[in-house]
Amino acid sequence: MPEAVNFKKMTNMMNNPSEIVALLIKTGVFKQGVTCDKCGILMQLKCGKIKKFSNDCGHYWGCTNKACNVRWRTIRDGSIFSNSQLPLDTLLCMLWLYCDANTKPSCIARWSELHERSLRRYAHTFQRVFSIILNDHYSNNKLGEISGLAPQHTVIEIDESSFSKKPKYNRGHRFKHRWVFGMHVRGTKETRLFYVDNRTRHTLLPYILGHAQIGSTIFSDNYGSYFTLNNYGYHHQMVNHAANFVDRHTGVHTNAIEGQWKHAKEFIKFRGGALGQNLQALLDEFCCRKLYLHDPANRFHVFLRMIGLYGVEAHAYADLHLRQ
Repeated sequence: MPEAVNFKKMTNMMNNPSEIVALLIKTGVFKQGVTCDKCGILMQLKCGKIKKFSNDCGHYWGCTNKACNVRWRTIRDGSIFSNSQLPLDTLLCMLWLYCDANTKPSCIARWSELHERSLRRYAHTFQRVFSIILNDHYSNNKLGEISGLAPQHTVIEIDESSFSKKPKYNRGHRFKHRWVFGMHVRGTKETRLFYVDNRTRHTLLPYILGHAQIGSTIFSDNYGSYFTLNNYGYHHQMVNHAANFVDRHTGVHTNAIEGQWKHAKEFIKFRGGALGQNLQALLDEFCCRKLYLHDPANRFHVFLRMIGLYGVEAHAYADLHLRQ
């Protein structure tokens, strides 16, 4: 297991550019092996006092073939930072602070000395990375499978919640409801949240059928959209929230998914709120962090590997999205 990168280690690395380069290459943020475009020979990582590579502290890929006219390539080629002129220590600081979900965007921009517009551009890229990873995870795993739970041992709590802004003192402009449908597997960190148009059975049922294993036990409130779940092979039990939060006879409750609403809304508010379709991107980030970045010991390395695997694809998508 790689050594945890805490704040002290991160600040020490900022004074050692070679260590930053080694970390970014090892995790795939920068390419691990670069071949010369002209002669096809594997280029060598070099370091020298060259002005054009001052932002990389003199690090560059150099061709070992003396007869080749292509003498160098920047270490950022093929990465999401290929067009960036930010120094290495600024990149490291920004990545480390963004990986920590408890740091506000304004603080990330101030501490890493980034303009908020530049940070917003990278934030769109990182959110797209999270969305790509989650979509891949959802297509290959239904709820409970990644935890090794058989359908008969999987208990899923489902619920829906409004993520709309509430008028102060119930006065003023009324905001349109933005409904989010949630599914949570008890005893695990598996939570899936989806921004939906409404709460009708026609809208919610495809999400349940697409993400819950047939034979699973599903707990919900007594909302009408869930009444027919037993007809689809699920063991469905309900709790009447108008009477109590925990059914006195069966013990059924949805407290776990209710708790996820609290954390998700706090996370989105902490990130500066969401407008339009950006809500789903923030929901994906919240769920992906819970699933893959919950361990502080290896969180930063996992985050960098995510960027290394999907960063270029996500960066192209984010650039196109921001231009529209």
